[in-house]
Amino acid sequence: MDIYGLLGKNLSHSKSPEYYNNRFKENKIDAEYKLFDVQSVDEIEQILRNTPNLKGLNVTIPYKRALSSLLDEKSFEVKQTGSVNTIKIISKHHNKHAVAYNTDIHGFEISIKDIIKKNPVLGL
Repeated sequence: MDIYGLLGKNLSHSKSPEYYNNRFKENKIDAEYKLFDVQSVDEIEQILRNTPNLKGLNVTIPYKRALSSLLDEKSFEVKQTGSVNTIKIISKHHNKHAVAYNTDIHGFEISIKDIIKKNPVLGL
């Protein structure tokens, strides 16, 4: 079973496991979404190394910036912002390779695209 999850601090309020596990079940995907509630950045490396079948993580505060230096590869957006919100875990020759992404930027661009088109004064 593949493992995905949310990495952050004080996550007990999160509805993510319920949402994603329901989607996995509905689509007959052999995966589980878990909360990785950590109290310090020091715990994160152990999660990345010691969670079998870990395929990806969503990242929330306070670790979005702290993770940038721990990961193997960074997207252009992460290099520019220093902020990570998604991690893809790839197995390479019995080792895990963690790739950092920031999808917040793309989401923000999409959310304001129509506003800019309708308001040429913004001129972005």
